[in-house]
Amino acid sequence: MIEKGVEFNGNTEVYDVVGIGFGPSNLALAIAIEESELELSSLFFETQNNFAWHENMLMENMQLQVSFLKDLVTLRNPQSYYSFLNYLKVKNRLNDFINLRDFYPTRIEYNDYFCWVAEQFSNQVQYQTKVISIEPEFLDGTSSIKYAKVVVENLKDGSINEVLAKNVIVATGGIPNTPAHINLKSNKIIHTKQFLHKLRTNFPDQNQFYHFVVVGSGQSAAEIFNYLIEHYKNAKIKSVMKQFAFKQSDDSPFVNEIFHNEITNFVYDLPVDERSSFIKNYQDTNYSVVDLDLIKEIYKKTYLQKVSGEQRFEILPFMELKTLEETELGVRGRFLNREDEYEELNADAYFLATGYKRKTPSVLNNIFTYLEKDEEGSLKVERNHRVFTKESFSPSIYLQGFNERTHGLSDTLLSTIPFRARDIIEDITNRASKTETHEGYTFAQK
Repeated sequence: MIEKGVEFNGNTEVYDVVGIGFGPSNLALAIAIEESELELSSLFFETQNNFAWHENMLMENMQLQVSFLKDLVTLRNPQSYYSFLNYLKVKNRLNDFINLRDFYPTRIEYNDYFCWVAEQFSNQVQYQTKVISIEPEFLDGTSSIKYAKVVVENLKDGSINEVLAKNVIVATGGIPNTPAHINLKSNKIIHTKQFLHKLRTNFPDQNQFYHFVVVGSGQSAAEIFNYLIEHYKNAKIKSVMKQFAFKQSDDSPFVNEIFHNEITNFVYDLPVDERSSFIKNYQDTNYSVVDLDLIKEIYKKTYLQKVSGEQRFEILPFMELKTLEETELGVRGRFLNREDEYEELNADAYFLATGYKRKTPSVLNNIFTYLEKDEEGSLKVERNHRVFTKESFSPSIYLQGFNERTHGLSDTLLSTIPFRARDIIEDITNRASKTETHEGYTFAQK
């Protein structure tokens, strides 16, 4: 084991595991490290002030779309202290939750569960820190790279620090997916990542006669549309989407088996063309789809509006957003309709529920030449989520949440993160045992 505080080249601490990002994926990894048979020193860096899971989409009564049993650990270790059921027991709500007879807690409660777990690993996390880059640390007098140097900025005081790692786990999540040249620093153009904070800050008066436009056709778009209808009773609200209507997600039992861990093996082993086709065929389990109960709720609201003769909110289909321009009066959006003609919509604010994109994290730029690429030029990743590296590069780089094209649709979701954490820890252990003699590693039993 490399203990925290061991110095290398004078004053740099060395860790067995350094995690970049501290969301559910790396939180599950921290649990797996603690519950493993080996002692591994670990440190995680997170840009947020504290743990928060999609905090700007934590609207009241919005439920999780997966069973509470798909928490951080239960599928891997049902006896874990860190299960959702034990969280309920600790919080003295287990019997009450059972009486709900519901497998789907609210997202507010599930976020509280994550925070409860995260608090117990607070000594392993540095919040308000941003990893600037990962760089090679060469073995003295050789061209071999022994460690990954992780360069970190302290966002509170601007100071720069470094640590060395044998294994780096990147779990930084996606970045907002928007049409080009859209300014997300605007207070009037608001992505789901910013929704509740910017809405409450910039449009605090819920009785005002605002004009709002929501762009998108998935779960987040439907939730925002419904939230604005409920809370801004005088606002004019338009839901604008490329497709015809909100479409129900396919969560039927047989199809839902696509999120089983065993299916990850199946998907990974498919030839590239078959894998791409398979993933595309089941997009409606996750992308641009909405929970049926929410669809029914919105439909009922639109029907009752027709009964009352109101025209306060509406859904505009077959409209593809092309540009947004901030004006003195608000925001002007330009759309391409199904007749290939352009239409403009003016609003006080635009809400973009346009999802996230997952691309190679920029923190890898300085070691990119040491990472293997596949035939399409993307990083080549093993089944255990470790990136293939050049022979001279000893550290291991693992990607969590960036491998949908090779590992399937569950890669960005909660369903398989306990298994992924297990796979990563097992791989770290196996690789360490092979190199401990010439690398100087010894692993102490718990």
